[in-house]
Amino acid sequence: MNMLSRTCSAICFLSVLPLGACDGKPAAPSTPITLTAPIAMKIPVHGMHCEGCVDAITDKVMKIDGVKTCVVSLEKSEADIEAAPELRVAIETAIKKLGYKLE
Repeated sequence: MNMLSRTCSAICFLSVLPLGACDGKPAAPSTPITLTAPIAMKIPVHGMHCEGCVDAITDKVMKIDGVKTCVVSLEKSEADIEAAPELRVAIETAIKKLGYKLE
């Protein structure tokens, strides 16, 4: 077996193992995250200039598990979101990664 074959085999082998199983011990079972009741939050968003911006933010935020609603207003420069309060940092991070600034 040549070096490339060994490397490919190692990568394929590692990619099917659950995280933590590489040390020979079984991975701990994943526990579902329980979120608190959704709340309404307004997040100021700066740098939007068109409906494409609105759609990009809405799509990105709605992909976060636990977000119930997301309405982005170009005119008000804000996002009205209903989600568990512990998701605020994840939501803000997702919007920032799209290139927008938050207050």
